[in-house]
Amino acid sequence: MGQVNRYKTPSANNAIGASKRKIQSEYEQLNVAFSFAYLDLIHQKFNSANYPETYFKKFSERLKEISKIKFKTFVSDPHLKRTLHSHPIKWEDTAEKAGFNLSGQKDLADQPWQFSVTVNEHGRVHGFWIENIFHIVWYDLNHALYP
Repeated sequence: MGQVNRYKTPSANNAIGASKRKIQSEYEQLNVAFSFAYLDLIHQKFNSANYPETYFKKFSERLKEISKIKFKTFVSDPHLKRTLHSHPIKWEDTAEKAGFNLSGQKDLADQPWQFSVTVNEHGRVHGFWIENIFHIVWYDLNHALYP
C-alpha cells in the first residue's frame, strides 16, 4: 500500500512538495466524508452498546449535515469549529495518553480530531483525517476522553 496523504502542508522546496500541494488543494475543496473502517466498538470507555436510540439518530443527522461542508471549511472556519467543538485532539490532555492505539496502524492516525454530535447532550466523536475523509474511531457520549 502506498504512502497515505494526510492533512499536512508539504515541503515547498521540491517537485514532490508541489505535487502534494496540488493534491492537498484538490481534497481540501471536497466535502467531508466519513469512514467507519477503524471504528472501535469494544473500548471500555467508548463502548456504545448501551447508548440510547436517540444518540444514533442525532449522530446520523450530524454526519449528514457535516457531509455538506467542504473539508477546508470544516477544519479552519473559527465559527464552525466553535459551534461544533471541532478541534485536533492533544493526547497529553486526555484520559487516553496512548491515543487510538490502532493495532499495526499507529502512524496512520497522526491527525486526531473531534467534533460534537449536539451541544453537550450527545457527546463527541473522535477519529482522524486522511485527506477529506474522517475515520471515526470512538463515539463518546459521556465525554470520557476529556473528563
